[in-house]
Amino acid sequence: MNKYYIPEISINNISHAIIDKFKNKFHYDIFNDNIILTDQGYYKIIDNQIFSHSFNFYNNSITVNDFLKKYTLIKQSKHTWKKNKYPTNHIPFNHTLLQQTIIQFKINKYSKFSCNIVLNKHKIYDIYFLSDESHDDFSFIEDISYFIRMFI
Repeated sequence: MNKYYIPEISINNISHAIIDKFKNKFHYDIFNDNIILTDQGYYKIIDNQIFSHSFNFYNNSITVNDFLKKYTLIKQSKHTWKKNKYPTNHIPFNHTLLQQTIIQFKINKYSKFSCNIVLNKHKIYDIYFLSDESHDDFSFIEDISYFIRMFI
């Protein structure tokens, strides 16, 4: 899965009214995610085991200018952070727990394209799109342009 950003969609202009509008219009799922932030990276508890995640320096991102003739599209691999293979037995003493809620909107239940809004303490702090399709695929362009029109 690739993660796509459109910088012109500002999280400062998105209200909870738009989220409610999306909930009435699209299929959605809500995921709660707990991330433990430390000086050494971040940790997640998965199936009652603690896994550290390391930054993938070889992640290639591309920027598409003039996407849909007026936007910038940033595409990055979903694997920006790599989960370490083996669990660890401890979390560093200096850490902070980040509890985030991810609301994933899809045009229909089986769509492979999603718009994801990330909240922390009911405040929106990230909006991105996930898709396996290429940025120049007709279906991708149709789906993302539909969501952009709803935001802007």
